[in-house]
Amino acid sequence: MRTASARWHIAPAIRVAAVVIVGVATVGVLGMAQAPASPTHGCSGGPTISKQFFGEATDIYVSKKLPVYRYTLANCAGMQVSILSYGGIIQSISVPGRNGQRADVVLGFATLKDYVTEASPPVTVNGGPYFGETIGRYGNRIAKGTFKLDGHTYTLPINNGVNTLHGGLVGFGNHVWAATEVSSPGTAGVRLKLVSPNGDDGANVGCSCTGFPGQLTVYVTFTLNK
Repeated sequence: MRTASARWHIAPAIRVAAVVIVGVATVGVLGMAQAPASPTHGCSGGPTISKQFFGEATDIYVSKKLPVYRYTLANCAGMQVSILSYGGIIQSISVPGRNGQRADVVLGFATLKDYVTEASPPVTVNGGPYFGETIGRYGNRIAKGTFKLDGHTYTLPINNGVNTLHGGLVGFGNHVWAATEVSSPGTAGVRLKLVSPNGDDGANVGCSCTGFPGQLTVYVTFTLNK
């Protein structure tokens, strides 16, 4: 079993954690966004979470559409974070500035259709801007789409010049993740889960490549505190 973990801190108010432990994936289709969620929360309470339907994306493994949801975390300091179950994407982080005016401090799109067609479309060059995505299985480039592991050579689709970038043609940012709301004293959050099968991004995207070896189950938990 291969285990990896990482943590990021965005300002003092939000903690984003990702833990990779050991095998649902998708490529998206259409789906229009509604207006950003505006969860109500009393400032005498702790952080809250709200859930909003965001559209549907087609799962390439089961060949049917799955619902995509936007989860919005909010606290009494005026901070809101919107996370999509499609791609494990941070769509927005809205914070008040020193003058009290709110600003979204991350790049993103308004609709699910935009994320499907623009963020990291399954193309053979350039890959896309990957706005807010949880990328994988590999971050950065694999030269010529080939690597060796435990004496075996693996080949991957090429999607960035002559290289494989951020997981290939259909990386983690193109999948619909299973989502569960989580909470602990003083925090609210959402836990995302993705099961990447053995050979992922190989035969499933019409490539004669081997794909990535081994089944991998990924958990990403986003939490916001007060």
